Amino acid sequence: MVFSGFESISFSVFDNHGNLLYNEKVSELDKANPKGLKLEGWDGQGGSSETPYFIYTIEGILLSDHVTLIERSGTFSLLR
Repeated sequence: MVFSGFESISFSVFDNHGNLLYNEKVSELDKANPKGLKLEGWDGQGGSSETPYFIYTIEGILLSDHVTLIERSGTFSLLR
C-alpha cells in the first residue's frame, strides 16, 4: 500500500483479544519533496487460530499542516 499526503503513517493489527500482532510506522524522510509512504503490510502470521477475526488501526499525520491526525479502525477476517 502506498499513501500520499501524509507525513507519517502507523498501521497495527490486533487479535480478537486485543493482543498486538503487527505494527508498522513509516515517515517521509524529506518533507519538502515527499515520495509517498509505502506500508509493507501484515502477512497474516501470528496470533491464535481460534478465530479468523482481527482488528486494525491506522493513523496518519497530514503533510499539509503537520498537525491533523487522521484515524481509522475496523475489523476484518482472513480467508484461509
